[in-house]
Amino acid sequence: MRGWVWLAPPVLVGILPLLVVLVAAVENVHRVGVSRGDYAFIELSTRSALHGRALLGPYSRYRWNHPGPALFYWFAPFYRLSGEAPESLGVGAAVCNTLAVAVAIVVSGVASGKRAAWLIGAGSVALVWVWGYSWIDRIWNPFIILMVIVATGFVLAAVLSGCRWLTPLLVAFATFTVQSHVGTAPIIALFACAAVVGIARSAWKDRRAWLAPLAASLGVAVLGWSLPVYEQFTGHPGNLGELIQFLRASHGRHGVGEVLDKVAVQFTLSKMGLLSNVVSAKRELPGATAPRMVVLVLLLGCVGAGIYLNRRAGRRFEQHLCEVALLAALGVFVACLRVVGKLEGYLTMPATAVGALLWSAAALTLAGEVSDRLSDRHAPRLAVALVAIAVVGTLWFSNDVRQGHPERSLQVRQYPDPAALAISNDLRDALPRRSGDVLLEPSGPTMATAGMLANQIELGGTRVHVDRRLDYFFGRERRSDGCEAVVVRVGATGEAPRRDAGRVVGVFASQVVQVRQVVPPSRCD
Repeated sequence: MRGWVWLAPPVLVGILPLLVVLVAAVENVHRVGVSRGDYAFIELSTRSALHGRALLGPYSRYRWNHPGPALFYWFAPFYRLSGEAPESLGVGAAVCNTLAVAVAIVVSGVASGKRAAWLIGAGSVALVWVWGYSWIDRIWNPFIILMVIVATGFVLAAVLSGCRWLTPLLVAFATFTVQSHVGTAPIIALFACAAVVGIARSAWKDRRAWLAPLAASLGVAVLGWSLPVYEQFTGHPGNLGELIQFLRASHGRHGVGEVLDKVAVQFTLSKMGLLSNVVSAKRELPGATAPRMVVLVLLLGCVGAGIYLNRRAGRRFEQHLCEVALLAALGVFVACLRVVGKLEGYLTMPATAVGALLWSAAALTLAGEVSDRLSDRHAPRLAVALVAIAVVGTLWFSNDVRQGHPERSLQVRQYPDPAALAISNDLRDALPRRSGDVLLEPSGPTMATAGMLANQIELGGTRVHVDRRLDYFFGRERRSDGCEAVVVRVGATGEAPRRDAGRVVGVFASQVVQVRQVVPPSRCD
């Protein structure tokens, strides 16, 4: 363990900016907030994970779920420890990203040495400066997988370099990534092919040394995919089957030129703010300018040349990182070519992470070429300069975050609406005591409000059930069994209250909320 102590300084420098946001997220845990929209459904699924009932991944607008619930089981311990405070999910996201950065730095140091560890540590500070900090505690699945993709690429490069005991970690990261966002499947599939080929070549020479790492990796894979496989065979139809059928039947209408025009912006490390247009009316990504295309061509050329330069210099980790980065770029192209509809920001989000991989590979290659020509007395000076830059950048960043506190709160930042808390409290007061399970009847345009209300009802200890057609939103564990004693109806936007739908609790965002008691069938006794 003593030989690993030298990794602590570069790791600390690299995660300093993320720790600032993590502290702010912890301070916000007990702020009063009401989760709405996607956040409400994430909180509902996290609550299911607390009881081992979450079987589906995040929902998609295409009416299926992402491959698995790993994201919700990651959030579950933070949610439990906070007493089911919605802000604790932001803490879970910040911890996830902090760990991913730390892993990338440690893996670089173990596989390549001090130079790589320090460079990636300083680079992570620069990345936060470029991306901004809104992604660090963002729980939405297109955001939370970004740094995990980067870490997965670093771990794969280390495994290909001979660090065989990182194979279980590679499987864990890949599982989390693809379960949380199916758009990463082409990237992970190419990573898997590279891993299989590389491990097969190494294991052929030393089979006995690979037995234990591969057995541990198999155990991680079985553990990570047991719930999605169980859901597939017990669901009617299973989610994985629905997902595969959709992907086989759908064909995007995007050409290579259009995809290149869109992802070039993210490959060249644009600010994360450009993706805020996901919630705008236009939902359009900007096209690449001529200077950006020049930068992209130079970047890809440097990474491609890095494969040869690093191989010639015997830098195996840097060589494999260049190969992994190019594979990831290819995976992004494959994914975007298959997208149905517009190339919106959140659908091309993995390209942002791949940009970080490309720049990391190019930087490590350049650093290797430069350091090979530096004398021993210049290398420590370079390390000191990197530390100074990183510390100054973190101090600037910390001040920016602290000035924005407490607006760093996820709920305040996303949905600063006191009316949401008011309608939620009114609804819980309107529910009869000992009401048993509640059947929620939402119509399509009111789904965001329905998710918020379902989440608030369950916070009071009452189970919510829904029609089976809404399983992909609420989870199969909330499917109606016909024995509910109370019905909560959320009317469509602008719809007048129905007289036969019970007592009107209130109107939120022009959506009528009504409650009525019913008599369950005799079979429910």
